[in-house]
Amino acid sequence: MRTASGIRIYKLNAYAKLNLYLDITGRRDDGYHLLETVMQSISLADEVTVVVSAGNGITLSVSREDIPTDLMTASGSGLDPHISPASAEVQIPRIVEASGLSEDEVRQIIADNTKGKTLGVFGEETVNVLGVNLDIALAMGLVGEISK
Repeated sequence: MRTASGIRIYKLNAYAKLNLYLDITGRRDDGYHLLETVMQSISLADEVTVVVSAGNGITLSVSREDIPTDLMTASGSGLDPHISPASAEVQIPRIVEASGLSEDEVRQIIADNTKGKTLGVFGEETVNVLGVNLDIALAMGLVGEISK
């Protein structure tokens, strides 16, 4: 869409993927890792709005209080195996919409893959992202029975 001022606005889907296998096989000369992976794209997506206007650079805007801290500080590699319960919570509506599962089913899957603090005291609660993804795929009938 183009506005009267010449600004162009695009709404795009950024689709998620399910990592079925991932192995780091070495390191490249530029410092990045060599990966061997098998992945499947899924219909779960974030909607991204891109506004193109005159000027240089890229500006991102979002309300900071709407984003759990670990979503802001985790690496962009997608290799982080766990997220906070708050990060899982903000994703529930999108998962429900994309998967066709009920909110209660998704909440139970997250609860089943949430680990408490070590010895009840150390660290933070974490949600195992791979476990959640596998359980969602199982509930959707995308994969057969799995062992985690």
